[in-house]
Amino acid sequence: MPSNSSGSMVNGTTETRDQSTPYAGVQLKVADYDGEITGYVTNKLDFAMLWAAFNDNALNLDGVHREPPLPDCSDLSKLSHEIWLIWTRKRYAFPANLLPKVALPKLIVMVAHEGTFEQFSEAPHYASHEPIVAWIPEIRIQSRERSLVQNGYGKVKLLSAIWDDVIAVK
Repeated sequence: MPSNSSGSMVNGTTETRDQSTPYAGVQLKVADYDGEITGYVTNKLDFAMLWAAFNDNALNLDGVHREPPLPDCSDLSKLSHEIWLIWTRKRYAFPANLLPKVALPKLIVMVAHEGTFEQFSEAPHYASHEPIVAWIPEIRIQSRERSLVQNGYGKVKLLSAIWDDVIAVK
């Protein structure tokens, strides 16, 4: 689990020791920066997605779209992998895009094969670095994309659209 964790998941519910500290602190390796950055997770849904990636990726989270859906790819312990975070305040669906961003989840959490971060740093194109599994807050899925998700179509289209909106546009 991320460093400096004051949060935990108990029976599928996010809990914290107190309301004045972040759920967790994470050491981030950033593609365009030589060093590590510490980020603090203060949103309950962001923490739950991180918990799922690090501890229990078969955990069913309310308000989160998981790609691929369960039970696919429910045991990552046998794979060499790394956790990727997209930390952004962009790309919220209506009407959430009208709310103050401080209260909204800021993460998209992905699990990729080990070593792909270095490859991505050299060539940041989604198609060549598709994650093994991803957790996307439903509040980030645009209305035109919801039919793709509900019907089980468009995994690559959905994730690459998010990729284009969040990563490629600076």
